[in-house]
Amino acid sequence: LVRHPLDRADRALRGAILPGKYPRIRNLLIRDFGLNLPDPEAAPQMGAAAYHAALLGFLRFLKLNLNGQTAIRVDRCWCGQAHALAAMAGTVLPDMIVRADRMQAALDHLADSVGAAPVPVPAEEPAGPVPLAEICDDALQQAAAAAYPRDMAAFGFGPWAG
Repeated sequence: LVRHPLDRADRALRGAILPGKYPRIRNLLIRDFGLNLPDPEAAPQMGAAAYHAALLGFLRFLKLNLNGQTAIRVDRCWCGQAHALAAMAGTVLPDMIVRADRMQAALDHLADSVGAAPVPVPAEEPAGPVPLAEICDDALQQAAAAAYPRDMAAFGFGPWAG
């Protein structure tokens, strides 16, 4: 399952950085990259403007990080998906690569191929202060494309549409 780079960065920020799962990286983002991140307990109350600024700053960090221009490790929750698949290919090739926005059709096809009843994909909205759809704009779209050009090209992603 591959996700649009903007969605992937949003999920990494919401799921790993804001809650403080990586305190050292979080502190480096604040100190060295100027991200204005609240304490983990206060993160769910961030306003739209503050979260937009944090995500934009995180995407700018990701551009540097994914190009090996930071001392911070590339984590699996934000690494380039094309790179991850290429690394896996030396060991095993995936049977199928499915874009998250096409998951229902892929699951329907798989269920049909084995004679099973289709199962709906559960709706999932990552926990966090503001839904991505509420803050998505050209600046975030451009920053995601700049951070993940290989994923954008390899998987044919255009602008994130929610």
